[in-house]
Amino acid sequence: MPLGIIVVIAIVVKIWLDNRTYTNYEVRNSIEQTDKSATRFAELEGNILEYSNDGVVCKDSTGKLLWNCGFEMVTPQIDICKEYMIAYDKGGNKLYIITNEGLEGEIETPSVIRTACVAKQGTVAVLLEKENNYNVKVYDKSGKELAAGAFYGAQGSVPVDIAFSYDGKKLAVDLI
Repeated sequence: MPLGIIVVIAIVVKIWLDNRTYTNYEVRNSIEQTDKSATRFAELEGNILEYSNDGVVCKDSTGKLLWNCGFEMVTPQIDICKEYMIAYDKGGNKLYIITNEGLEGEIETPSVIRTACVAKQGTVAVLLEKENNYNVKVYDKSGKELAAGAFYGAQGSVPVDIAFSYDGKKLAVDLI
């Protein structure tokens, strides 16, 4: 087949694809959202998480309720890594470790949580603040403290964020 015919066919197909329109569609699944506007959403291993000040609800892709975990938080935050999620109250002292099966563990920190993150095996790092002093604590998924470090605001280094490596072997602290 000559090259000119191939080019013409390619141009015709391109124009047809760019200008085609769809006249109908098929709805395969729909879920009515009945929650309040403060609810936020995330995905955990293919399931849908709805979280708010009142807790976390986990549903499968069809909207079937798998589990729920109730709590009271003022400023709920989450972090997800692989099959683990943490929910914590920024400015509070409670942290929840969650998997697709539900609540795995709960940690009550000795001071106010600024931020937290989780690694793929459920290890949690938490940045805590108390009277211009900052601590970073690392916990396993059962809540046992594995490591800790302190930063003192009077020395000029104030931590503002932390980040865990995927495998939980490295921890970065962002200081200003």
